[in-house]
Amino acid sequence: MEDDVHIKKPGPTRGSRSTQQAPTLVLSETTEPELRLDYSQDQSTEILHRPHHCTSVSADSSGRLTRPHSSRSDLTHCTRPHRGPPPETPPEPPPEPPGSPRPPAAAAAAESQCETGYTTGDTGNEQTQDLSLQLLSQYSVILSEDQRRRYKRDFDSELCRYKSVCSEMDHISDQLHKLSRELDTLQPSSYKYQGVADEYNRLKDLKKTEDYQAKKKQCREMRQKLFHIKRLVKNYDQGMC
Repeated sequence: MEDDVHIKKPGPTRGSRSTQQAPTLVLSETTEPELRLDYSQDQSTEILHRPHHCTSVSADSSGRLTRPHSSRSDLTHCTRPHRGPPPETPPEPPPEPPGSPRPPAAAAAAESQCETGYTTGDTGNEQTQDLSLQLLSQYSVILSEDQRRRYKRDFDSELCRYKSVCSEMDHISDQLHKLSRELDTLQPSSYKYQGVADEYNRLKDLKKTEDYQAKKKQCREMRQKLFHIKRLVKNYDQGMC
C-alpha cells in the first residue's frame, strides 16, 4: 500500500521568537515494481522484476511534505530528514546462448523493464486461481506444432501490448524516483524545493487514479497470460526432446 504524501506550503511565522515547528516523521514509500527488457536470440524477451525502490520523505502530522520553520531567529533552517534509496543489486540476467551479442551497457540501462521470454526464463507462479482456470480453458495443453505456432502468435501480440502498458507505468515511477532524489539535494526552505515537491505530489496523486489502477491490473493479468503460454510451450518442447 502506498503512503499518501503531499506537500503544503507553511504559513508565515509570527515574530522572530516563535517556537512553533512542524513535527516531522519519515514515511517509506514503495513504488511500482519495475521491469527490464532483455531480448534473447530468438527475438523473445524475458520478464524480470526489479527490486522495489524505497523513498523517504519528510511529512507533518497530516502526511504532507512541509518546509520546516525556524524556532528562533538565531537557528539555522532544518534540513529535510531524507536519505536516498539504498543501493540496489540488479537481478542476474538469464544465461545467453553461445555467440549471442551483448547489448551495450547504456542501451541495456535505457531498456524497459517489463518482459517475458517465449521459451526461456522464469515461468511465473503467481497466477490467481480464477485467472488460471480461465487461461486453461483458453489455452490447453499443446499437442501439435500447429497449436504451438498459434500460441506463439498470441504470445507475440500480447507481449507488444504488455510492453506498451508497462512503459507508461514505468515512466511515472521513474519520474517519482528522480524527483525524490532531487529533493534530497535542495534546501526545504527554497522555492525550488516547493516546486519539485508539488510535481512529486502530482505524480503520487496520478498513481491513485482509476485509470492508473486499471492499467496496473491489466498489466498483471497480461503478465500471467504470457507466463501461462510460455509454460505450455516449455512443457511441449521438453516432451519432444
